[in-house]
Amino acid sequence: MKPHADQADYNPFETRDFRFSEFEELRAGCPVARSATGGWVVSHHDDIRTVAMDTDHFLNENGGRLDGVVVAEEDRFTFELDPPRHSWIRNAIKQAITPASMRTAAPFIVETTERLIDDFVARAGGDIVAGVTKVLPGHVMAHFLHLPTADVPRIIAWIDDMIDSGFFVSNRTEHGEGMRDGLPELTGYIRRCLSDRISQDPADDDVIANLMAADIDGRKLTEGELTSTLISMIAGASDTSADLLSFLTFRLAEDRARFERLRSDRSLVQAFVREVLRIDSPALLTARTVAVDTEVAGQQVKAGEKVLLLWGSGNRDPEVFPEPDQVKLDRHEAPRSLAFGHGRHLCVGAALARLEGSIFVNTILDKVEHLEFDGPPPLRTLVGITASYPEIKLNVSARRAGADQVAGSSQSKDLSDEELLS
Repeated sequence: MKPHADQADYNPFETRDFRFSEFEELRAGCPVARSATGGWVVSHHDDIRTVAMDTDHFLNENGGRLDGVVVAEEDRFTFELDPPRHSWIRNAIKQAITPASMRTAAPFIVETTERLIDDFVARAGGDIVAGVTKVLPGHVMAHFLHLPTADVPRIIAWIDDMIDSGFFVSNRTEHGEGMRDGLPELTGYIRRCLSDRISQDPADDDVIANLMAADIDGRKLTEGELTSTLISMIAGASDTSADLLSFLTFRLAEDRARFERLRSDRSLVQAFVREVLRIDSPALLTARTVAVDTEVAGQQVKAGEKVLLLWGSGNRDPEVFPEPDQVKLDRHEAPRSLAFGHGRHLCVGAALARLEGSIFVNTILDKVEHLEFDGPPPLRTLVGITASYPEIKLNVSARRAGADQVAGSSQSKDLSDEELLS
């Protein structure tokens, strides 16, 4: 029987410098522990998977919200939905994200990544978070959703404000309560985009138009459902994807031998992206609400209590991943990674994130001769469900003209429809 704890001082929502040793201590001493917020914290890989798959006993509804917070049904984000409603919304998203939309996104990602990296190298480095990794996903998201490039800075600012305000937890900001009142600029912008699509003849790869047209069992999404679904997609595409690119940068800068190995053998790049997703986990945790009295790994939990699933801990569980704190490019356990969640709520943007990451890494390998940290390696800052690098300062030098390169577009041009959407 694994040890449990009735009380623990672990608070996953306290803003602070983050280290993965926190999770190691929980796995070793309290794999199912009480947190300082009153919920249960689950830290072992197999226990996390079990809870994620059990939609009868564990609900997404209000899992991450404060006790007593009530959210209108059509305002709930996709990660707050349960079957059958979640299945219906997810099927609508899958109808909207087509192979055509993925194929047209790939060349844009290549072009934009090359431009941003060229500018960064020309400056001999600096903060790559502010200059590249925070910026690139926003432009990819805008292209993917057919939004004006000029709107990217304010969309990113709205998402940052939404996260920093605690809206995902409290359902309110300084503006007011609920999505329309709490996020007036963002929701107003989305609703104008929806209105514009009605008067246009959209392209086949227009995800917003496809989402509006999606028909599941004779029903289409309402304006409110479209708004909450699109905000969920934008937040995921612009925030966690930015973290992934920062993590990839860190792992390239920390080990020169790894950098050179990847440059000499590009077939390892996709394995590298998947391994960084595992070891650094852009989304560290999500929450569930207990539907009926049950147990988790022998620990009794009661209806109405919250259960926090530590994806980042499960991804470093030594019972599943030998030498879990090491980046291993030949790791055969990679398919068991929880980087994109597990079960019904597996991230629908996983394929796009991996494609973006692979193109980003290949572009750096093509264009950068040398990169190193400018000062001590930074620490990640825990805010909500993510732990990001506020900045990563680098010194870089350009690769000499004429050096062998691998075009970033090669990461996508030969992929099948199934691979593009998997």
